[in-house]
Amino acid sequence: MSTTLLELRPLSADLRGTSSNRPSFGTRNGHRILEFAPSVDSEAFFSAIMPEAYAAAGVSVVIEFMVDNNTAGNIVIGFSFERLEVGVTDLDTDGFAAEKTVTIAVPGGSGQLVRATITFTDGAEMDSIVTADQMRLKLRRVGTDGSDTATTSTAQMTLARISQVAS
Repeated sequence: MSTTLLELRPLSADLRGTSSNRPSFGTRNGHRILEFAPSVDSEAFFSAIMPEAYAAAGVSVVIEFMVDNNTAGNIVIGFSFERLEVGVTDLDTDGFAAEKTVTIAVPGGSGQLVRATITFTDGAEMDSIVTADQMRLKLRRVGTDGSDTATTSTAQMTLARISQVAS
């Protein structure tokens, strides 16, 4: 059984990143969403502190989303970590670990949730983040990837959850 360490909600996203194709905030039937346009790369950032419960065994990042109109095709989602280490990290430059991606089929109906999971091992894949480290997290739709074939669909993120990998 995994332990949830963090929940990333749409309204906690920082959309002031470096990308000119930023996602946007929206609602769908009263649910807050983060909308990632089709056919472009767009990214959102989240700030957090690695909880004391983290046991340095790696994490699973689960992203839940739906699409606005397609019922066929794939979405490519990327996720990466940046450690903000006191006395080391220069906040004037980005220092994210290598992005990991997942390709997931869109749900069979508009408005239906689908879940994508990306697993990170402890260490370099997570930018060597340890308990109580300040960190920045990047969630990205990789709309220019050839595997992102839902080219008319806006991906609408409802939640991302970071869970401890069982050791």
